[in-house]
Amino acid sequence: MIAITVPTAPPPAISVRGLVKRFGEIEAVRGVEFEVETGEVFGFLGPNGAGKTTTINMLCTLAKPTSGSAMVAGHDVVRERDGVRRNIGLVFQDPTLDGYLTAEQNLKLSLAGDLRPPSPHLHATLLELSGEGGPPLAREVPDAIASARRPTGPAAGRPPPSR
Repeated sequence: MIAITVPTAPPPAISVRGLVKRFGEIEAVRGVEFEVETGEVFGFLGPNGAGKTTTINMLCTLAKPTSGSAMVAGHDVVRERDGVRRNIGLVFQDPTLDGYLTAEQNLKLSLAGDLRPPSPHLHATLLELSGEGGPPLAREVPDAIASARRPTGPAAGRPPPSR
């Protein structure tokens, strides 16, 4: 007998089905559904108050969905929070750096608990960003930290342009 192996497509990077988030009587997210394939560039656009931030918070495990499901990198955002967090890079709109720490110290603080060591290239980049141990650059260091968590793809960890 001859066995034939059929290659399977990788799971989607993000899969969202019927996602809902309520805050009391307010339904902030109402049945959102979408899928992002691995390697795909995806824009999440909408007017103010449309639920974009709440949806992203659920995908990053910062908020628990009221109902529906979401998978990130093959991990359920409710049942496998650690798996999700190990596979994403997150850059907040407002910098969340400690100005008293160097870029390298901010990286170590941000990656605390992450078992993957940052790459030597990232280490060199951070030293360059912080100069001679000076204060970190507000936008560049969060980008580097996000890239350290998932350093693949041209848009990995990139924030929207500064407003």
